[in-house]
Order: sequence, then structure tokens, then C-alpha cells
Amino acid sequence: MKKIKNFKKIKLIVIWSIIIVYIFSMFVFFSGKYNNTKCKSIEITILDSSGIKLVGKQEILSLINKYTENKTIGYNFKAIKIYKLEESLNKNPYLESAEVYRASDGVLQVEVTQRRPILRIINKNGKSFYLGSDAVIIPFSENYSSYQIIANGNIAQNFEFASKDSLPILDKENKNHKIIYDLYTLANFINKNEFFLAQIEQIYVNDKNEFELIPRVGNHYVEFGTIENYEEKFANLKIFYKKALNKVGWDRYKKISVKYNNQIVGTYF
Repeated sequence: MKKIKNFKKIKLIVIWSIIIVYIFSMFVFFSGKYNNTKCKSIEITILDSSGIKLVGKQEILSLINKYTENKTIGYNFKAIKIYKLEESLNKNPYLESAEVYRASDGVLQVEVTQRRPILRIINKNGKSFYLGSDAVIIPFSENYSSYQIIANGNIAQNFEFASKDSLPILDKENKNHKIIYDLYTLANFINKNEFFLAQIEQIYVNDKNEFELIPRVGNHYVEFGTIENYEEKFANLKIFYKKALNKVGWDRYKKISVKYNNQIVGTYF
């Protein structure tokens, strides 16, 4: 009886050994087949290209060629080193994420998502940079444009950029970041408000470090003041736009002030 049990035990070990060897062999076979498959083409998809244009397909292709030393089409996937390529693309400051993989038809698939700027800032020295929705500072792109509000005027801050790993992040407690953080607060509110996103195209910082809003329609500007009670100021401004300007016309005023609490003052031309 004991010999029968030992025989069954040995038989079970042999069966499992065969299964493990088979699985390992198949893994080696298909890995080799995978790595020795040649790349037929590259397909680049920018998932959010309809509203943001920080990078284009040609720029992504140039980065791929740079990181792979032009060893893609016609080369085995083993030589392309997909994981390293994906890691390199993810360091690009304009990209929120990048995913690279091989499709079954031999196509190298590259899918990227761009960072979302909510504000373009032009400092008083003429240097531009973007402010992202996640409070990250993004370098300005010379080749592409992205639709967002512009902020300029008395803005001294400038930032240096190396890679995505070292992009500056706004610090609310940092006094040197105060103006930029206040601009971020305003831009974040405007971008989430359909009415004001359609109305406001520029935020100007005056010599008192107070804000003036420049609308898309009309010849007036809005004296906004500081960031204090900004939600209430926007609420009052919306009421004024809907109840006053719609009646007297958008070109009647040269200045609309919501600077002081619970007051809206319009100055005629």
C-alpha cells in the first residue's frame, strides 16, 4: 500500500514537472518569436488632441527616433526596448502619460496624453510658461498652441525646466509663489465656469499686484482687486453682465469694478 502511494506521488511530481517544462518552453518560444518580430510601422495616438496642442505627432515621432536611435521600423522589437522608450517619453514635460506597446500585427503603438494648461503666463521680461490644472508649471511650447487664458503684467516670477521629474510645483505657503498661486486660483475657477470661460480672455496684474480681467466682448475691463472673496466677486459680476450689460450694451462702460465687497461700480465712457 505504501509503495502505491509513493508511486502516485512520484507520478504526480513527474506530471507537474512536464507541465512546468512545457509552459517554460512555450514562454521561451513565444518570447523569442515576439522579440524577433520586426516592427512594420509606428502608430501615434494623441488621446486629447482636440482641445490641447502642446505636442504633435511629428514631434512624438522625432522623440521616438531620438530615444531609439532610429532603430524602429524594420528592426526586431527586441532592439526597440519598448519599456525604455515608454520611460523616456514619460519624462517629457508636455506629457501627462505615455503608453507604448506592440500590436499583434507588428505595429508599434504609442498613446500619449498631454498635460492640461489652464493659463499661459507672460512675465514682465517677456518669458512665457504654462500653468497646469494640477498646479504644475509647464514650459512654453514654441511649436504648438493651446487655447487658454493669458496672464501678464507685473509678474516677476520665472522658472527653469529640466525634465518632468523636476517640474516646479506651486507652493501655497511660498511667498514667492503668491501671485502665481492667486492666478492659478482665478484661472482654475474660470476654466470650471462655462459662463466666465466664454467671457474672460486675459488677466492683467497691475502695479499694486491686483487683478484686472479683460473680456472677449466689449471695450471695458473689470477691476477685480485681490483674490479675497473672489467667488462672491465673480457672482456679482455675472449678475451685472446679465442684468445691466444686456440692457444698455456691452460697449457702454469702460470699467466695471467689483473690487469692494457687495459693490459693483460701472464707469461710463
